[in-house]
Amino acid sequence: MRAVFPIMLKNKKGSIILTSSVAGLVAGSEEWGFKNAAPYGAAKAAIICLTRHVAVAYAKDGIRINAIAPGGHETWPLGPLMN
Repeated sequence: MRAVFPIMLKNKKGSIILTSSVAGLVAGSEEWGFKNAAPYGAAKAAIICLTRHVAVAYAKDGIRINAIAPGGHETWPLGPLMN
């Protein structure tokens, strides 16, 4: 974001999309067998919070900031861990 903000501010428009995870929205990933679920979830929650703060701060400048939060999928190599 630091690299593109000067350009977007000059142009009075822009869009930034950050990638988070559903783990940043809910707790309990440990129950699915994921190790280090708490630090991972905390990091993804931080991205969501950063997105919210920056979106509010730069909305007046025509810059849109959003985050996507995909969930887990039962595919290799995670499939065996999710059963």
